[in-house]
Amino acid sequence: MKPYFSVLIPVCNQVGKMDECIGSLKGQTFSDFEVIMVDDGSKDESYAMLEGFAAEDERFHAVKHDGNKSLLAARYTGMSHATGDYILFLDSDDYWEKNTLELLKSKLDAKPVDVIRFGYIMEPAGSKCPPVPSDDPVGDYMTDKFPPAIWKNCYAHKVIEKVLERTESFYCNMGEDACLAGILFSCADSFDTLDDCLYHYVTGEGMSNSRKNFTMEKLQRDLKSVEEAGEHLLSFIKKYNPSYTDLANRTAMRMRKFVLFQHVYFEEDFNKTMEFLKFFYNDKYMELFDWGCDEVIPVKIRRNIDPNASVAKLNFN
Repeated sequence: MKPYFSVLIPVCNQVGKMDECIGSLKGQTFSDFEVIMVDDGSKDESYAMLEGFAAEDERFHAVKHDGNKSLLAARYTGMSHATGDYILFLDSDDYWEKNTLELLKSKLDAKPVDVIRFGYIMEPAGSKCPPVPSDDPVGDYMTDKFPPAIWKNCYAHKVIEKVLERTESFYCNMGEDACLAGILFSCADSFDTLDDCLYHYVTGEGMSNSRKNFTMEKLQRDLKSVEEAGEHLLSFIKKYNPSYTDLANRTAMRMRKFVLFQHVYFEEDFNKTMEFLKFFYNDKYMELFDWGCDEVIPVKIRRNIDPNASVAKLNFN
């Protein structure tokens, strides 16, 4: 029989780093689920580790890419293998509350919907982030009312089927959540919210959180990735949800701004900061260059004077 839930975990070079993630799954108070673990071309013994998890528990299944195809591709592979009525994404360095699936099952029994949004906990700070109320999840995601992370939602299998029918995977390790969130939400017809904070998001770790060691090569690589992600999202929205086209364009620009922000704001070397900013001084990226000068640099200067200064007021829209 097919399970009620499918849990999809992308993995890359995570040997010795998944104990809490796997433990939180094995400790779930609701047990009718499968786990699809996708090794995305690890160079360590991650796949052997995943095979070990699978040997210990028949609900766990290991899948292997022949090379590094990107975080987005690993998620697509997981979606293509999922058989559950509902699908969730879990990153390999994060973990769940032990009653996550039980609470979601109870909510869905009372009111079946295509997507349930739930809260998360920022670790190690322990700060709780309940889901933001929304009458228009697609529009609110695209106007940055709430973050695009796909792991804080539970999706009906029919939503995943539509995504696989209407889109194809591509190499993307930056902007992948922003792209896939818009596609997933656009493939759903009904939404609900579970106010409980169930997902523990561990900052500074994992496949998609290597944010240091900024170089010009990284800037160009990240920018290429988010531009492709933005183009895929925009193409999808124009075809399947055209009323959101303008917002999709804004989302694509916000993704490009994020790349500039990371490199210009967090780089400590002044000369490298100027080099990164100068990269955008051309006709193609002049809007980004002006935003960097007008918005990012003043916030960076303020932070250098006051290390406790917040970037919360920085306008990405």
